[in-house]
Amino acid sequence: MHRRSLMDVTRREFLAPLCVSVAMPLTVGRALAQAAAEQSAAIAPLPDWSKVKLQLWKYNNPFVPSQWSEPKLGGYGWKGSNVKIVDGALQLTVSEKASAQVIAGAKSDSGSARWEVDVTLPTMKPGLIAAPLWTFNDKAHEEIDFEIVGTKGLQLTVWANVDNQHKSVW
Repeated sequence: MHRRSLMDVTRREFLAPLCVSVAMPLTVGRALAQAAAEQSAAIAPLPDWSKVKLQLWKYNNPFVPSQWSEPKLGGYGWKGSNVKIVDGALQLTVSEKASAQVIAGAKSDSGSARWEVDVTLPTMKPGLIAAPLWTFNDKAHEEIDFEIVGTKGLQLTVWANVDNQHKSVW
């Protein structure tokens, strides 16, 4: 069997595979973009949560806002009036009376700690933020937030009292 070197390949023989190798990603990329556009257009509207009866400590309930007390900033909770569907999109009203749902207490005199959380997150989409766990020190005004941000995954933010200012330090 005679093997040809690259120098023996004609321009036409060389261009055919080159064109295929360039055209294939363009075709696949175009098909993927079209499929993504069709999928986003086919997303069902969000459920109307305004009529959902909110209950405390019902872990098997579907994902809904809760009425659990929020001690971090003085004890306030979510209400159905904070959540609306406007033109098929979820609208959250954030105010001093709106908050997330899980609360816990622990000794504040510990030098170290371990946190574990077992959560069921909603299907994450760009722009959606789920904050299943945070911890704070009310006296030092410091906080650690564990948030799932859109489709980017876990974001960890450490808020600390630096030079008498509340700053994100990581």
